[in-house]
Amino acid sequence: NAVRTKGAVTRSLDLTLLSFTLPRFTAQGQQDDKKLIGVMEQLYSSVATLSSKGWNKFLYGDPYIALEMAVHHREEQIHFYAAVPSAFADNFEKQVHGVFPEARVARSQEYSIFNPSGVAVGGYLDLKDESILPYQTYTDLPADPLGAIVGALARLQSEGEGAAIQVIVRPSSNTGLRKLAMDTARYMQSGVDFRKALKMAKNPPKQEKKDEPDTLVKPPVVATEFENKLIKALQNKASRPLFDCNVRILASAPDEVRANQMLDDLVGAFAQFAAPDMNAFKMVEARGGALEKLTFNFAFRVFDQRQSIPLSSEELTSIWHFPVSSAILPRVSFTNFKTAEPPANMPTTGLAFGENE
Repeated sequence: NAVRTKGAVTRSLDLTLLSFTLPRFTAQGQQDDKKLIGVMEQLYSSVATLSSKGWNKFLYGDPYIALEMAVHHREEQIHFYAAVPSAFADNFEKQVHGVFPEARVARSQEYSIFNPSGVAVGGYLDLKDESILPYQTYTDLPADPLGAIVGALARLQSEGEGAAIQVIVRPSSNTGLRKLAMDTARYMQSGVDFRKALKMAKNPPKQEKKDEPDTLVKPPVVATEFENKLIKALQNKASRPLFDCNVRILASAPDEVRANQMLDDLVGAFAQFAAPDMNAFKMVEARGGALEKLTFNFAFRVFDQRQSIPLSSEELTSIWHFPVSSAILPRVSFTNFKTAEPPANMPTTGLAFGENE
């Protein structure tokens, strides 16, 4: 375990931090917003190909990326970051420009959300119910879910207060979860409720012998409209790329009362993903030694298997995506210009006046 812990820290030190800024998008309608947000799933598909083998996997674990929304403790702007394996950084940057051509990507220095003379609080998000059960995503919600999250970050003061939402994303190799979800959906199609279907999927009932005649013909049971919606949600989660995720929330302020208030605001922004008979987030607050470890793992971007939750690309997109919708996003760091490709007939020789980024 000690060897793997050192290996995990070593892997975290080989991450390149990238910052992202995009031009502010104008209102185009709810459907256009959902399409723009959905493009983020294409980017996550490239992350799903990250892998390692042999001793490299044993010593350092599987590769992952760290996505962050943060407010530095000395300013009020909201920044978007991704820390990616150094060997993957150039490719990831190209992938970003492939789906978001107007994004400005820059190699960034480390930042801090912590007030040196203040108090830090934090915790991580877990799922309230069975992990195969999805929560509401951006496709179900009436508005961009980023609006509520950014709104909570925007309430921070410009001096002495900082906060961050960090999502560690690692491609999942848990094929059993996908099978369990599909089997549960299949049993529900015969009219069985979710709890019973899940139990049957975990412990499949013995099949009746075909040579024994049926003495009683049972009428077919049809799934209700609500059950059909849940069946589709299970199938949708199982059919998309799956990721093992750590979702951490930390806040820092001059005093503990204010720090806890900031943390409550941020956690409250995730309540929008809950729905009756679907999944939801619950906050696991860290205190004492657990908080010290959480802060260490946050600072070094270390993946913690014990705090991992399985999320589909759609669920992941819902809680972390670039600010590409027409939602009101106060204090988000936007670019004041748009980039464009140079003309095809641009001369390659001559006197250089500067360098184009």
